Amino acid sequence: MSASSSGGGGGGGGGGGGGGSLSLRISVGGMHCAACSSAVERALLECPGVTSAAVALTTEEARVVAATEATSEAELQKICRDAIESVGFDVHDIAVISTSSTKQTTNAAAHNNRETHDDIADVTLAVSANSDADAKAVFAAVNVSPGVVRAHIERAPHDDDGDDDTPTSAPHETLDKGRKTPPTHLIFIKYHQNTTGVRDLCDLCTSFNLVSAFPHVSTSTLSAKQRENANEWRRLLRTALLFTIPIMVLSKGRMLCPPLGRLLAADIMTNGPQIGEMLLFLITTPMQFGVGWRFYQGAYYALRRGTANMDVLVALGTSSAYVYSLISILHHMNAHHTSYEHTDAFETSAMLLTFIILGKYLEARAKGKTSEAIATLLRLKPQSAVLLKMSKLQSGDAECTEQAYAKASVRLIDSALVQRNDILRVSPSSLVPCDGIVLSGEAYVDESMLTGESAPKRRKRGDAVVGGTAVTASSSSLIVQATRVGADTALSRIVSLVEQAQLAKAPIQRFADSISARFVPAVVVTAIITFLVWWAAGAAGSYPSSWLPEGTSSFLFALLFGTAVMVVACPCALGLATPTAVMVGTGVGASRGILVKGGDALERASKVTHVCFDKTGTLTTGRPSVVAWCTPTGSGGSVVECSLDRWDGGDSLRAAAQTAREVHALLMACTAEVESYHPLANALLQFCYGKLAGGSSKLEVVSEDAPHFEVEVVSEDAPLLEVAPAPAPIAASETLPDDGATNNLEEDARSCDWIPRAAALEVRPGLGVVASGVQVSITPPPTSGVRVGLSAWRQAIGQGAPREGSRVVCGNVALATSEARGGRAALGDGMSRWLAAQEKRARSVAILMRDGETLAAFAVADPLRPEAVDVVSHLLASGISCSMLSGDNEATARAVAASAGISDVHAPLLPEEKAIRIGQLQQRDGCVVAMVGDGINDAPALAAADVGMAIGAGADVAVEAADVVLMRAGLTSVADALALARAVFQRIRLNYVFAMGYNLCAVPVAAGVLYPWLKVRLPPWLAGGAMALSSVSVVVSSLMLRRYQGPNLRLHIQ
Repeated sequence: MSASSSGGGGGGGGGGGGGGSLSLRISVGGMHCAACSSAVERALLECPGVTSAAVALTTEEARVVAATEATSEAELQKICRDAIESVGFDVHDIAVISTSSTKQTTNAAAHNNRETHDDIADVTLAVSANSDADAKAVFAAVNVSPGVVRAHIERAPHDDDGDDDTPTSAPHETLDKGRKTPPTHLIFIKYHQNTTGVRDLCDLCTSFNLVSAFPHVSTSTLSAKQRENANEWRRLLRTALLFTIPIMVLSKGRMLCPPLGRLLAADIMTNGPQIGEMLLFLITTPMQFGVGWRFYQGAYYALRRGTANMDVLVALGTSSAYVYSLISILHHMNAHHTSYEHTDAFETSAMLLTFIILGKYLEARAKGKTSEAIATLLRLKPQSAVLLKMSKLQSGDAECTEQAYAKASVRLIDSALVQRNDILRVSPSSLVPCDGIVLSGEAYVDESMLTGESAPKRRKRGDAVVGGTAVTASSSSLIVQATRVGADTALSRIVSLVEQAQLAKAPIQRFADSISARFVPAVVVTAIITFLVWWAAGAAGSYPSSWLPEGTSSFLFALLFGTAVMVVACPCALGLATPTAVMVGTGVGASRGILVKGGDALERASKVTHVCFDKTGTLTTGRPSVVAWCTPTGSGGSVVECSLDRWDGGDSLRAAAQTAREVHALLMACTAEVESYHPLANALLQFCYGKLAGGSSKLEVVSEDAPHFEVEVVSEDAPLLEVAPAPAPIAASETLPDDGATNNLEEDARSCDWIPRAAALEVRPGLGVVASGVQVSITPPPTSGVRVGLSAWRQAIGQGAPREGSRVVCGNVALATSEARGGRAALGDGMSRWLAAQEKRARSVAILMRDGETLAAFAVADPLRPEAVDVVSHLLASGISCSMLSGDNEATARAVAASAGISDVHAPLLPEEKAIRIGQLQQRDGCVVAMVGDGINDAPALAAADVGMAIGAGADVAVEAADVVLMRAGLTSVADALALARAVFQRIRLNYVFAMGYNLCAVPVAAGVLYPWLKVRLPPWLAGGAMALSSVSVVVSSLMLRRYQGPNLRLHIQ
């Protein structure tokens, strides 16, 4: 590559200076066994600036993280490429995964950095320019383009063939435009997605005099690499057969066809070699050093770096057979044998190479099957998208927007050119191009690729859709606004997680690697000892001379056994036993909505003995609703059970005062929960706002300057509450969505102007919410009625200056007790009895207080998941004990746990206390703990557990605290994940039985242990074939995991 140019863009300056990290993904070719991957890993770790490196044998990929202050992107790529090539392996492709900066260190800066992190994206543009000057002109324009953070340009590598760098797209309507034009330069760009995008950058480039410009995405995917690897071995096999077939005809034809045998037995000269031997020598030599060159090359690099791999064994074994043949010929010529059994082994060398190559080809074909799950996911990425080009519209004008969708011009683009905030049309029977929000239309979407659930989900305006999911044929079109594109989509992140899982080695794999590192030297020593023992035995006359073929010396006879030992041993089978099973297992898991973050997590999951469940959203559905509520009467400590529907009241002042207390409580509850997204908070907000703003009861919101509610005493034949529009119109609501879509009532509440906002809001995990500085007033009950509203309203009507603000608390009994004046006793006997009654019915209770005074209490019910009983029963039957860790009150937690069949209950617990409890469980002998939570407020417990399982992640697959991400919401995935982990490691153990058992049996047979009694020996060519096929058996064994069905959990599920 030529020297590169770089610079800072207009969006944020250059990339120099400051600390940070840079991650690379490198496609490596030529790795066959654990020794190869270990050599690459060591070479990368020795590179300057590299802080970590991981290499996956099965995916033939390396991931590197380096400090940006130590090296630039271009320098790091060159250093890593040189390091890998120096140890004898090929670099097919290098891609920048991500960059991060640590320059911002203050809390405020860190907060801003988190806010803008999702806005930053990377893209590499492949441009085909007529000259370097044209390319530099384009780069200069890109570098100062709005939204570009930084960019640099390099010459495109010229050693790629036409398929390696097939562009993902062309920037205009003709999707194939530019695909066949090889790029001359690569422009690496970091940009703000909300300011610019891939399509804008491509259009900018093509506005110059370029041949083409398109996003450069290497097709060096796992499936493509495996396919090319299999094709390479197939080509080598064909070449080997061209030599081996005539070699076998010459070698065996002299015995099967006497006339041919006599011709081949004729001497070329007196006491010279025979015609047949000379022909075998002439044909075998180019095969030995031509077809076998890759093994010699691999052996050279392995020995140069101080290791030994399969190539060393193959090179030594075939060379031994070749040298054996030369020595045999020279021996017969020197002894002047006129009649002897031919003992040259040219056909052994040829057949040995051919069988090894055949085995590697079959192995490559089988390994290609292991990545089918990833390939299937990648095929879900649509090739094209329909872009709507629209004029700017007034926000909120739905009718105008609908008209604009119908009148918008249509542009067919490649899906790689979709940008954030693009408006797209998705027709029936087509795939959603990217993650987005539905702006218009209603359709059923098949999300089985995401969750594994086959039933289509209804999606309509305001709902989220995921790229790669399919709109069913019976549905109408959807208008979608893109929110996540490229590598940010859920589909891309799923594929990335599955690929990264191959890099985290299971402990059992590290043990196998350590064996493999010593395996080849041990085999070489064993082969030498075998040769010396048989040679010494022959020289000492320890076995009868009849064992020797005529004209064969004890030296050549011993060499035969040593060669067989050399080529029969197989280190590759050991190296493939774990990674192939992990690859197939993680792929199967991904197809079932189970994402496992690495072989180490998979191994821990296979050993789980105890599962801890969270309650809300885990054992329960996570869709709680208010089922009862009450308010204190203000005297005697009694409470009044309030209506869930309309307010009941007559013409009395007492009824009006009660209604005012209820309105006051509902407003305070909305204020406390409007900024919280916890499931219980959502339930309270939906109920309270719905009761105030709509439903069977309506309230009048009076005065635009100081909005308030008026509750008046009226005649019996008139409605108690009258309807009037709110000062800030509530957002238009449709019918309540289903299938877990976003609840419109919650959205309306969070955008409503007449809900008072707190000056400060503190979320106390496991307890509740504390809101400070709340400005809401309630008048003393006058003869004409009661008014509730913002404090500014009291000042406007002359009722005094606004208060400094109240402290509003909404949370569980523990939080309410700490805030109440006088402790729990201040709640009153009536409230205590009401709370106890609700807890006995397995209901969670939220108490609302203002300045230490109880305003109301809400009972929230969250139904048990229908499959919970069956899942817990299955786990207990499998020998896995279960516990519940809940932040709810003990009575409610025990009632829910009893319904699920769990006897061990710990409640109430704060998130940190859950982590402590898990630590106590882990101290038990042999106890491996899994924690199952929703990933929202269970992060400490998920991180503390041996296996953290985040349930119901859906499109949010990047739950950092979890080791296993379950995209489905059902508990069946928990049992499925644990059963899959056990199945994978049972298969790994079986693979090691194959690998170790093969070597333990084959090596002694090849060494001639059975020969004295059974006269059975292993010819070198057959030993080589057995060696190659042993790897195939391990890979095929791993492929059997694709038949995994999962546990049968249908007994209690309706």
